[in-house]
Amino acid sequence: MGFKEHNGDYLSAVSCRAHPELGVTGMNVAPEFGLIETDAMLALEAQEHKLVREGWLAAQEASRLLDQLRELTFSEAPWEKWMTEEIKQLPRERIAQDASLRLLITRVCGHYLFSNKQIKRTVEKLFNNVGRYKLIPESAADFVRQRVETGIDFFINNFGLAGLNDVLA
Repeated sequence: MGFKEHNGDYLSAVSCRAHPELGVTGMNVAPEFGLIETDAMLALEAQEHKLVREGWLAAQEASRLLDQLRELTFSEAPWEKWMTEEIKQLPRERIAQDASLRLLITRVCGHYLFSNKQIKRTVEKLFNNVGRYKLIPESAADFVRQRVETGIDFFINNFGLAGLNDVLA
């Protein structure tokens, strides 16, 4: 039996390594993985946007994932829950007009919308464009998965879980 830390996201390696000694045997880090997944998708969308700027891809063929996520996270995701008190106290109209705050909200809450039908179609369009123009060596889905796996590996290594599956087997 051990303790579970609910908000273990974004901790340093040093803090993670101290957890087993303190009797903390579990952590909720899923929101961090959501941010990693969203950032990976937005990195792909930035590459797609370059294709539009350079004339390789017509603007109407681009996914526009960032624009859609920016709108839907602000209107549908529980972003207030994840913002600081300082941001929460700002008038909603001011937040709506602040590009940097809207991007923050998009990054932190984008993963809440990945099951949305519209966003699924948009991601599929993005992945098709990335694949068609061979913007990265692997598939777009593999790129995103590898980014998330790297985040998972950070916790496995620093929480002292490396090799645990072999021991349990």
